[in-house]
Amino acid sequence: MLASLLLTAAASAGGGPWVVGAGRSSIYLGSESQRLTELAVSTGSTAAADLIAVGSGISTLGAKAIVSYGLLPRLELEGSLPAYRVRANRTDDPLCDALGLDACKATEGLGVAVLRAKALILDELYGPPLSIAIGPELRLGGLTAPDRERLTNLGEGTTDLGGFLSLGRTGILGSAGAWSAYTELGYRYRFPNTERFDGDLAVPGSELFGSLDALAGPSLTWAIGPTVTAYSRPSGLDFEDLLADTALLLDVDRFAALKVTAIQAGGKLIVRGSEQVTLSTAVLRTVFAVNNPSDVLTFSVGLTIQ
Repeated sequence: MLASLLLTAAASAGGGPWVVGAGRSSIYLGSESQRLTELAVSTGSTAAADLIAVGSGISTLGAKAIVSYGLLPRLELEGSLPAYRVRANRTDDPLCDALGLDACKATEGLGVAVLRAKALILDELYGPPLSIAIGPELRLGGLTAPDRERLTNLGEGTTDLGGFLSLGRTGILGSAGAWSAYTELGYRYRFPNTERFDGDLAVPGSELFGSLDALAGPSLTWAIGPTVTAYSRPSGLDFEDLLADTALLLDVDRFAALKVTAIQAGGKLIVRGSEQVTLSTAVLRTVFAVNNPSDVLTFSVGLTIQ
């Protein structure tokens, strides 16, 4: 019972392989703030000499709603919708002029909507050593298409279809606490905006993504732990390729054409006000990036209502 109660909090906003249960629902309402000041090129963010400064930086303020509903005892549906405002702190930075296409103009609106189904195929409560879930994912980013050429874009304007595998386990900690840990791995095919970028390149390319989360607490009222997220788009061009060719640099799909890698790591804290309401906070920072912002710092806070 102790572990299953912590599991409920760990799975807030749909995290992990666990599901809410037939006829039950979970609503997450949260806010997020981001800031970045540097871009890494193909040599990666460990090559400090190759980082490109983004003037006074780019700031993001956003809100997100995630709703999960238990369709069957081991099957849930989940939908999420974010809204953001992204702005360059100084639009007169030389990089903004060099990139053109209103690269640093403020952008606001709805982001990429995500629809998921999650099926719990193994449940540790009935004997298996792990809980395992699988499911499909549909992402709808059409509303972000008009501004995809900006550094301040909200998305790359595509429809994406993929799937994921999630594995998790919970346990008792001491006399009154509990712990939980899970990992998720996934793949998504991104329907291209064009198949002729730079001649014959379909962009954006398909992506791999994953996450790792753990929580532990000495009581049922709070828990703390590390979190890591990562994604990679193996196909595409390097940032230097865009800078070397004006035609590519001024194409609306220039950022979708990049092959990218980004890894963020940090920690999160959950505080349970009751069995129905949980407060969650997290702080993450980019620890490695290729052709991507290299120092993204993210703060988030939200409430999950069961």
